[in-house]
Amino acid sequence: RPYPGCEAFWTLLQERTSLRADYRQLENELIRRSTPREAMLVLSDHLRERGCVTAILSDHTPILDRIEEINRFFHRFDRVFNSYYLGMGKIDPQVFVEVTRQLDVAPEETAFTDDNPGNVRRARSRGLHGLDFVDPDRLALDLETLMGAGD
Repeated sequence: RPYPGCEAFWTLLQERTSLRADYRQLENELIRRSTPREAMLVLSDHLRERGCVTAILSDHTPILDRIEEINRFFHRFDRVFNSYYLGMGKIDPQVFVEVTRQLDVAPEETAFTDDNPGNVRRARSRGLHGLDFVDPDRLALDLETLMGAGD
């Protein structure tokens, strides 16, 4: 059996792609490839030291819990939001409203970054500062510019 709650995910993925591997192989490969970037963890630490609230918004399955068990990185963020548990994903612009509400931060005081331009666009449509993710160094510069603009 696939990881609990992931049957529909693997079925849909196989319907939409040419992947035909056993679900255990697919899950193991997903877990193997889903390691946090140390530079992003350091950036989160730095932002938290400056008094910023940091969070992850992930369009993931419950497999994110397994990735956390292996890598132990959730503690480096104030909150971790998994769309699986939220019941809404980044495809729904209301997710950005819900996350900022739960974080008790104003959308206009929130930066959101993603490597998917559509997600960035949807975040901007709800008043967040959307930053296209290129790499951690560029993100750090973009955040410094954004934070400097608020001074």
